Amino acid sequence: MSDLREQYFVFNEHEQVFKCKVDGCTGRIKDSTSSLRRHMAQLHPDIAARMGITAYKRKSLQTEPPRPAKRLKAITVYVDPIEFHCSLMQMPAAKSIPFNFFNSKPCRSTIGVLAKALNIPAYGEAVASDVTKIANIIRQMISAELQGFFCLEFDGAQRHNRKIFGINARVLANGKFKTRTLSMMEISTRQTGENLKTRIEEVLAIHKTDVKHIYSCTTDNGKNMLKCVSELDKSQQLALDAEFNAQSDENATGSVPEEDGIDLENELEDTTEGDVAKLDDEVDEMLEAVENIFLDGNESCIATLKCTAHTVNLVVKDVVNVDDEVLKKIRKVTKACRKTEYGPFFDLGKIPLPKVDVETRWGSLFKMIESFHHNALFFKDLGQKFPELNLTDEEWVYIEEFIAAFEPLHVVSKNVQADDLVLGDVYKFLKICQLKIKKIPAGNRFSESLESALHTRAKKMLDNDAVRAALLFDQRWCFVDSPYVSTEDKLAAIVSIIFSILINTMHLDLNLSDGSRVHQKVFFNLNGFITTKLSGRCKTLLVVKRGLIGLRDIRGFQRFK
Repeated sequence: MSDLREQYFVFNEHEQVFKCKVDGCTGRIKDSTSSLRRHMAQLHPDIAARMGITAYKRKSLQTEPPRPAKRLKAITVYVDPIEFHCSLMQMPAAKSIPFNFFNSKPCRSTIGVLAKALNIPAYGEAVASDVTKIANIIRQMISAELQGFFCLEFDGAQRHNRKIFGINARVLANGKFKTRTLSMMEISTRQTGENLKTRIEEVLAIHKTDVKHIYSCTTDNGKNMLKCVSELDKSQQLALDAEFNAQSDENATGSVPEEDGIDLENELEDTTEGDVAKLDDEVDEMLEAVENIFLDGNESCIATLKCTAHTVNLVVKDVVNVDDEVLKKIRKVTKACRKTEYGPFFDLGKIPLPKVDVETRWGSLFKMIESFHHNALFFKDLGQKFPELNLTDEEWVYIEEFIAAFEPLHVVSKNVQADDLVLGDVYKFLKICQLKIKKIPAGNRFSESLESALHTRAKKMLDNDAVRAALLFDQRWCFVDSPYVSTEDKLAAIVSIIFSILINTMHLDLNLSDGSRVHQKVFFNLNGFITTKLSGRCKTLLVVKRGLIGLRDIRGFQRFK
C-alpha cells in the first residue's frame, strides 16, 4: 500500500487530500487505503493489475423496487358539465374550502380526473378566477335590483378584537322580498355613526346606487346605529334638494318639454265648478299634515325600524334577572358537565352537552335551559350520582316555568329571520306570541312581567308609519272595521305613503285642465285600493314632488270618505 501511495500519489497537506500523479488524471482522494486502491482499480486498471490490486466493483445503487403498473379502470359517469362547474365554484364560495385545495394531490386524483374529462380547469387559480367572474355578475344583478326602493339592514359585531360590519338590503324581486348581502367588512376605526354612514355610502357606490333609494333602515336601536340612520337621512335630503334645485334651474331656462304631456280633461268630464272648489279644499285638508312637515322642517326621508329579533332579546332581558341564583346554579352545572369524568355518561346516553349562554347571542339562554328540560331524566339521574351536577326540585320547577313562558318568544326570534319576511308576518308572529303568553297558567313566575314587557316593547316597535303603511296594504290585518288597524293608523299610513311619493317620485310633466303645464308632478292611480280601506272612493291622486304650491290647481282627486 505504501508503494502505491509513494509511486502514484502525492499528499497535499494544505488541502488534506491525495492527488493522483498519473498523467491526465485529476483525481483527488481524501481517504487512504481502500479509497486509493479503488481509484486505481476503477480509473487505471493496467497499473492496478501490475500492483496486484483486485478489481473493485462499484456498488450498485439501492433503488426502489419497480412500482407495479397503475391499475386504471374505465368507468362511465353521467355528469352535467354546468352543474359540475357550479359545484366547483360553490366549494370555496359557500363551503369556505380554500382555493389551494384544488392544487392538492387528493383533489387532482379525484375531482381533477372528472374535470379533465369534462375539459374544465379545476386548479386553484382557475377556480378563483371563475368565482370572481360569477361574483361580478351577481353584483351587477344586485345593482339592478337596487335601482328602485330598498330597505337597509345593518349591524356590527366584535370578536377577538375584530370589528365586523354587515350590510344587507331587502329588495322586491319577482314579486317576492329577498335579502341581498351587500358587504361584510372589517372595520379598524371606531364604529361611530359618521364612520358607518361613510362605509354604507361606499358600498352603495360599488353597487351603483345611492342614499336616494333607501326607504327604511332596520337596526338594533343602538346609539351609533341611530346616529348612522340620522346621517343617512341628512345625506338623502341633501341629495334630493340638490336634484330638485337642479331641475328647477333647468325649468327656469325654458328646457321643459312642451309635448307628450298627460291630458286630464277626460278624467274631469263630469266634474262641475262646485265639485272643483270642494275638491280643492279636500286636497288641502288631506295633505295638511304633509305640508306642515315641510313647513316645520322636520321631515324625515328614511324610516327607522327596530329589529324584531333584538326587540325579543330585550324583552327577555327585561324579565329575566341575569344574577338570579337559580340561573347561576344552572350555568355552574352546565360548565361542570364539560369535565372529563362526565364525558362517558354523555357519550353512552348520546346526550349533547348543554351550551353555556352568551349575553350577546340571541336565544342562547333559552337553549341552555332547554337542554336540561329535554333531557330531564338523564340530568336528574346524573345529579343523584354526582352532587356537583344535582339540581333541586325548586330549580327544576324554575326550568319548566322558564320553558313554558319563553318558548313563544324563542319561536318568534326564529321566524323573523326568514328571507322573504314582510312586516305583516312580523305583526302576525307577535300577535300569536301574545296569545300564547296569555294562556300561560297564572302560577308561572314569568307570565305577568313577560306579558307586560312584550306589550310595551311591541307597541314601541310597531308605532312607526312605515309599519302602518305596510299593514295598510296587508289584507290579513287591514279591512273595513278592522280591529287591528284603526282609522287613525290608516290616515297616518296614507300620509306617510304620500310623503314618500312627494320626496321620491318619478319626474313627469302633466297637462292641467286649464291648459297650463306643471313640471315634476306624478300621476298615481291607487285603483280604489286605499279608499276601500277607508270605506270611501278614490279615482285619481295627483301629487307634487317636494313643492306643494299649485296643488289646488290639480283636478281629479276624490276625497277619502
